[in-house]
Amino acid sequence: MYKVRYLEQNDKMSQQVRLSMFEQVYPRELLQACAQQSVMTSPKARRVRHFTALSVLWFVLAMVLWSRLAQGRVWDKLTHWLQDRDPARPQEPAGASALSYQRERLGVEPVKQLFEQGTHVLCEQQTPGAWYRGHRLMALDGSLFNLPDTEANEQAFGRSSNQYGKGAYPQARAVFLTECGSHATIGLHVGRYDEAELHGAYALLPQLSRGMLLMHDANFFGGAYLEALNAKGVLALFALPSTVGVQRVRNLPDGSYLALLKPNARAVYPMQHVVWVRIIEYRLTDERLGEPGQVYRLATTWLNPRTAPATELIVLSHERLRDRVGGGRDQNAPARAAEGVALSHCRWGAPRTLRTVRGAFCHARPDVSLRATGRARPGSLEFHRGRLSNL
Repeated sequence: MYKVRYLEQNDKMSQQVRLSMFEQVYPRELLQACAQQSVMTSPKARRVRHFTALSVLWFVLAMVLWSRLAQGRVWDKLTHWLQDRDPARPQEPAGASALSYQRERLGVEPVKQLFEQGTHVLCEQQTPGAWYRGHRLMALDGSLFNLPDTEANEQAFGRSSNQYGKGAYPQARAVFLTECGSHATIGLHVGRYDEAELHGAYALLPQLSRGMLLMHDANFFGGAYLEALNAKGVLALFALPSTVGVQRVRNLPDGSYLALLKPNARAVYPMQHVVWVRIIEYRLTDERLGEPGQVYRLATTWLNPRTAPATELIVLSHERLRDRVGGGRDQNAPARAAEGVALSHCRWGAPRTLRTVRGAFCHARPDVSLRATGRARPGSLEFHRGRLSNL
């Protein structure tokens, strides 16, 4: 939406570049403070040039919003409405080389600081799909990103190899912590391609707090990690790897059972004590939800079946798998070097801008559900060895 406002004839276009939608989530004061971290900002008073650090920061964010457009077209979308202020002196269009140069001058620190200081949960109590029985729904997921084939990227992140030689591109592994109700990425860890996703999960522990229900797949399983979550008061719901053995202790009325996870001396992160978990074993009868006949195992640290019935937890798990916070995004992070890779993840790929879009909806229309409308039907689930096999 455009608003009519008076502009002085001597105003510089670079001082007027802004996106009101972003400012609903990231205050303009925060953006200005982050722009001050750029080498483009000089302590000496200088004339305002065609580009400023703040306008280039807007441009970097807008590149993800219009990810399929060339750089020049993105800059034009930000500035074309300002051309009418002085038709007699039209601005020269910014070229791709000039925009690339300005992105390099901006550096990684402004967007990194924006991500670290500007990320937070967005959903309110009335936001549909954001809560389960008073707990905020969170999710962990990971993804591999192909990077430009440069020596700096290979040294920083490495690349895969097999008997036929090296892989085509260096790769970086990113682990996302996402709020399920808004799909907003509130935490991100970027590491080498051969780094286990569990390492990224540990790096994101400070972003979790009491009252959250964290969902993740089997790649993030770790007994010590469950101990860390329990210490923070965070409940977990996750797929249990088929190679993990548990000691079954007691059957529960909803078809699940309580079990013990015992310490494993060979684990990278060893457990200090045994951990109680609740296991849900089930099959799918609807092939649209998974492989029919296969036995799936879910585990949770929510031990009370009366406050969290097994069928509801199964539905939550399948909804998270459908949404996939990390998968389905652009797999070619536009980074020029090792620092450029950090820059591309600080702005931070699709999660950075999609977070703004979804955040605007969360604050403006709390009655609008951002989750997909399809839900797993109880009739499409049956317990493997539970007492409610007639579901």
